[in-house]
Amino acid sequence: MDAVDEGRITLDVEPSKALSSSPSAIPTVSIVMTWLLLVILGFLAFAAGVMWFAATVALRRPIQRFPGGAGLLVLAVLGLIVLTVGLRLRPDAGAGVEQEEAAPNGDSELRAELAEIRGQLGTVRRDLDAVAGRMDDAEEAISVLAQAASATPPEAPEEAVASPAAGQAPVAIAGPVRAHSNEALDAVDSIEFRMRNRSESIAFPLIDSGTRIVYYDSDQGTGAIAFREVITAEVVNVWSVRWIDGEGPNLGPGEEVEITVSLLGLDPRLTAGKEFAVGVELPGQPALDVIRVIPDALDAVMELGPEDRG
Repeated sequence: MDAVDEGRITLDVEPSKALSSSPSAIPTVSIVMTWLLLVILGFLAFAAGVMWFAATVALRRPIQRFPGGAGLLVLAVLGLIVLTVGLRLRPDAGAGVEQEEAAPNGDSELRAELAEIRGQLGTVRRDLDAVAGRMDDAEEAISVLAQAASATPPEAPEEAVASPAAGQAPVAIAGPVRAHSNEALDAVDSIEFRMRNRSESIAFPLIDSGTRIVYYDSDQGTGAIAFREVITAEVVNVWSVRWIDGEGPNLGPGEEVEITVSLLGLDPRLTAGKEFAVGVELPGQPALDVIRVIPDALDAVMELGPEDRG
């Protein structure tokens, strides 16, 4: 009740009907809007990072080569952190509702303010539900993209090395046999041919390992011809090798080499219409004989036939 004492007016209010004026009891509009802005910004940053990650996977480009990739990745992580913290710290409308119920029936202004806050909180809750739904969709998309990115793409199949048929030697002549004549076109200076290892698992030693190359025709036989890394104009019989596939010194599965046999040391020389043979003896393998006939008219370079007998 109202009481008058020495010109001063005091109001006696029952404690049960008093309305708490603590600023933490009722979240204000500014706090709600600030919090909502924080959540929206966090979601936008996270969404930008997700779209960037999806673009890198779709284009199959490394992350470090995608323009702005590192910045978007950091932005996505920060956005996810801000969004998670914002959702955990969202204002609670329960205190406002309790204060509204405890307010005096005659305080229409406060009641209206509480109703406005309650309506704003309802809108915020609906926005949060929408954000949570989008987060679920984004997490599912990230999971799918991560699985796709981590999946190892199928490697291109390596070229199969054909196995030799039963009864065939694993090393055989590959391609034509060529003869190179001298400038006067009256004798052959060298014979050139390629060999290929047709096995799938066996490597054959070729250099400095007992491989022998011999030459013979109707007039002579040379015995083992010496190996030289580089053939010169020296009047001797030597042979050299050039790797077409592989690096040496062994002729591995599927590898191919080109053999050049210099015949400058023959006496008599190899001339037109003459048959000759070059034998290649690999350690532990039967000899591979390259048998050909020089044409009746010599050219600078001649392809010889028929096939080898090896």
